[in-house]
Amino acid sequence: SRAFTAHDAPAAQATTPWVIDRIYPNPIMRALAVPNDPYWSRLWGMRTIRADLAWNIEKGDPSIIVAVLDTGVARHPDLVPRLVAGYDFIDNDADPNDLNRHGTHVAGTIAAQGNNSQGVVGVCWDGVMIMPIRVLDADGRGTADVLISGLDYALQKNVHVINLSLGWQAGVEIEPIRQAIQRCTNAGIIVCAAAGNDATDVGIPARYEECICVASIGPDEAIAPYSSYGPGYEVDIAAPGGNARLGEEAMIYSTSINPETGELIYEYLQGTSMACPHVAGAAALLLSYNIPASEVRDRLINSARPPSKVTMDRRKYGAGILDVDAALSNASVRIIRP
Repeated sequence: SRAFTAHDAPAAQATTPWVIDRIYPNPIMRALAVPNDPYWSRLWGMRTIRADLAWNIEKGDPSIIVAVLDTGVARHPDLVPRLVAGYDFIDNDADPNDLNRHGTHVAGTIAAQGNNSQGVVGVCWDGVMIMPIRVLDADGRGTADVLISGLDYALQKNVHVINLSLGWQAGVEIEPIRQAIQRCTNAGIIVCAAAGNDATDVGIPARYEECICVASIGPDEAIAPYSSYGPGYEVDIAAPGGNARLGEEAMIYSTSINPETGELIYEYLQGTSMACPHVAGAAALLLSYNIPASEVRDRLINSARPPSKVTMDRRKYGAGILDVDAALSNASVRIIRP
């Protein structure tokens, strides 16, 4: 190919062709948004999904509501500013308080208040609201009819995202539940569901294609040994859920309650129940950034990244590990050929 010469170069002057010596990436650098919450160092999951980069783009909008269908949510000081009125379908009253701990832990991962010099921070640092809908009792158990009531309540209240950190084992089929979920998704609600903790086939509701099915990873980015998958490619995406085999700090730290004393605490738990709210929170953050609801699922899945330390099995990981920064910036490029 021809070499470029300066326009004012003498005609007799020899020219030197351009030579590419080597190529380096030239990415745009951005500051990391680090909250002053004292337990930030324990939140490896937030760093794994690159929330600290995403928060430079969006921290949350109070018009976005995430319904947490679970054991209820306690009025934890790290959550109180983020709660809106919900309902208790176990006791049939307007007080969906948590007598277990599970729902409070899930809610903290989604939306614990950030930068308040207290406790932890959720995926939605600020703004996004939580609607607690109690469909599981103090033992963490519930029935199909109660779940359907909770789903229809969320639909009636015009929530934007539903988190379902619950489910039945593989082999159970309850068509009315799927119909209730379809009513929600047809209305534009994003439904995220935990894959299950039996290391077997994915059960319902997670295996319904209307749901974003979430598997669990540990801090080493390997799929957690309990995380369910199969029999096909039911898993859509993986997110931090913890792996106690690597030690307590390899689990997920969040808001909680001591069910024996009622004391409001923080603690480590693990499970696909803990992975699912990372994705629900990411969905809410995208909606806060005015990404249309119809695009959110594709954004989350198409921007997922492969694990950096282990080989990725798509049956277990789905599209890969949640990357909320890439989903927000829409700057993810994946070379698939050659």
